[in-house]
Amino acid sequence: MRGIIVQGSDVIDAGVGTSPFFCFLMHQRKADGGIMVTASHNPREYNGLKIRGRSGESIFLGTGLEKIRAIASRGKTRRAKMLGNIEFNNSYREKYISFFSKHISIKRRIRVAIDAGGGSTALFLPQILSLFPNIEYTPLFFEPDGSFKKHPPNPLLPESQKWIKAELGRGKYNFGVAFDGDGDRVMFFDEKANLLDSQFVFLPIALKALEKKRKAVIVLPVDTSRAVRRAIEEHGGRVELSRRGYVFLQTAMRKFASPISVERSGHYFFKDFSYDDSGIFAFLAFAEYVSGSPLPVSKIVEPDIQFASTGELNVTVRDKARALADARNRYRRAPNVRVGEIDGVTIEFPDWWFNIRASNTEPVVRLVIEADTEELLREKRAEIEKLLGSP
Repeated sequence: MRGIIVQGSDVIDAGVGTSPFFCFLMHQRKADGGIMVTASHNPREYNGLKIRGRSGESIFLGTGLEKIRAIASRGKTRRAKMLGNIEFNNSYREKYISFFSKHISIKRRIRVAIDAGGGSTALFLPQILSLFPNIEYTPLFFEPDGSFKKHPPNPLLPESQKWIKAELGRGKYNFGVAFDGDGDRVMFFDEKANLLDSQFVFLPIALKALEKKRKAVIVLPVDTSRAVRRAIEEHGGRVELSRRGYVFLQTAMRKFASPISVERSGHYFFKDFSYDDSGIFAFLAFAEYVSGSPLPVSKIVEPDIQFASTGELNVTVRDKARALADARNRYRRAPNVRVGEIDGVTIEFPDWWFNIRASNTEPVVRLVIEADTEELLREKRAEIEKLLGSP
């Protein structure tokens, strides 16, 4: 903050909060830029900066971070003649807390176990949940703890899930949730303590959005399950595929006014939240759906979906570009095939499909395969892995 005000710019000090709160504040104030200090879902030694531009877009290499790096590497600064100011304003926290009650209605009493993991959602959850008396909840690790002594701040890790699973096994709950360190991701567990696939938690929320606006366009990442895409189309929606990643999803959502989107990793994006992701919004939206359904969560999520999936696989390869080219060339001339190259290579047949894309940081490709039967899935997985080879 000192570095910014000596350059003559003003600062809004938002204090400690979640990444979604940071995004909310940026849109409320329509700031020229924003910086969130966070390690995201990683331990504190990975602390860094999330940087946003004037319209809230992420700044990364290719959209301006390289310019910031060039300026910083010069090591020369000029002090402004007039210093900027630092503004402290807690009213935005109250606006953020009340925001959710304007969009969510819990119809009947439900019981939920919530693991904040010592992360920043703990700073908001008690006040937000006080606005929803029909949500009875058991809090786990609601004391903010940046050292994350209880468990890692990544809810996808098995060692992070044992507490919420144990609590769900102790009582009669409708479902459970676990948030990541900075609150932009959330993982869901059914009443039997089973971890749920984010895509299928998303699906009933998306179908409810289609009830409000028929023929709405739902933007989804290219590796989204075909079962989800088919269900949306069967309910009158239109699916548009996007590259994976926040920046690409948000851009596509704005283009098509998509009401909602999801990533497998537990990020849920909402038009009503300025197309940003919010773990708390996703939790409350799902709670709203559960409160209006007579079914248990284990029946709401993944009902009667007949398909087999590998999930996301990491396949080590010698040459990532060659691996993608080999996959494309092997199948592109086959009958009844559709080839997409929005993000890596997507090959679709009537009874199976796959997406393969290169990792930006590792000598691996990310591979997702789905098929109508387990037998076909095993056959195609072996076929593709043989095609790709490994060192």
